[in-house]
Amino acid sequence: MYLKVIEQEPEFSSSYYMLALLYNETGNTKKALEFSHKACEKETVSSSVFYNYALLLQKEKHFKESILAIDKGLVLFPNSEKLLYVKLLGQLNLKLTKEASATCLKLIEIAPNNLNYKQILKNIDSNYR
Repeated sequence: MYLKVIEQEPEFSSSYYMLALLYNETGNTKKALEFSHKACEKETVSSSVFYNYALLLQKEKHFKESILAIDKGLVLFPNSEKLLYVKLLGQLNLKLTKEASATCLKLIEIAPNNLNYKQILKNIDSNYR
């Protein structure tokens, strides 16, 4: 059904996104990545498209690509806490401490009551500096 919608409405990102979720649920990571990427290239209305694509990329250890996907999403959703958090995870995995620290500060600015972000920042400062 989603493939039919894509055929009829090729710019409708939700169909690509839903197919990606379906492929991920059935264990077809390659197809999930393919359709997630396509969903991000279309006119998206949800930060979840970028979020799930970045998580899939990180699951496959493609941290740089994950950060690039998140950065595209952040252009559309600049204060998305979940996008920034996934970006932070990618930066930490790549040991980009300066960038991770800046992202963590942004998260603290957005969610000042989240003690986890403050702890992560403290760990970055003590472990990497």
